[in-house]
Amino acid sequence: MALQMQAERERRAQVTTAEGQKQAAILKAEGEKAAKLLSAEGDRDAQIARAEGDRQSEILRASGNAQAIATQFKAINEAGVSPQILALKYIEALQNIAGQGASKVFIPYEATALLGALGTLGEAVGGHALAKPDQSVLSEAGAARAKVDSRG
Repeated sequence: MALQMQAERERRAQVTTAEGQKQAAILKAEGEKAAKLLSAEGDRDAQIARAEGDRQSEILRASGNAQAIATQFKAINEAGVSPQILALKYIEALQNIAGQGASKVFIPYEATALLGALGTLGEAVGGHALAKPDQSVLSEAGAARAKVDSRG
């Protein structure tokens, strides 16, 4: 009888130990699951915060560029800048574009007006004119300029 009682106690102890180990494994798995979920939520929140920061940065950069352009345009209009100065600025801008490693640079049609202004600038500075484009190009440039002037 004593042996039966001892065997029963050992069996109950083994069952209790097994149930404890089972419960520990369940709790450990639930903890790992919760940790992974929290980590994923943290990563998602960090990505959202980075994206929002990038968005704000782009908005501020675009706003700054718009203000700079508006300020330059206002200064040019208020100063009554001559076509020769604008032609020089245009050439500087083209040099910057060409100097950025491009293998091909397309000069806009408006460049014919620039060539006419450069001829005038050459006469004013050096006393001799640059070679002028043929008359048809100049008349087209004059028509384009007149069209722009009538809009302004």
